[in-house]
Amino acid sequence: MKKSRWTFIVVGLLVAFYILQQFNALNGVVSLLNKMPLWTMIVFLGIIVSAWQYFRSARQEEDEDSHWIEEQGKVYIHRMEEEKKRREKRQANEEVHS
Repeated sequence: MKKSRWTFIVVGLLVAFYILQQFNALNGVVSLLNKMPLWTMIVFLGIIVSAWQYFRSARQEEDEDSHWIEEQGKVYIHRMEEEKKRREKRQANEEVHS
């Protein structure tokens, strides 16, 4: 995504958290986080980071694949055009010799 879109998403999340905090809607979540051991929070954070890395690398790989397919398509079309020119040239030579 573009950086500006990410900026809007982050700002929107911050505003949403602020509003929830003002209405004391996050008290249950905060008390739950305070009761959790530190290693559990680290594991959850690791899972989230791993998922983010997976989707990021999958998107990059998909972009590279589509770029490679496009390049190979151009090569194929170029070969087809060359073959068409050779056939037309061969037919023209056959007509001249006939």
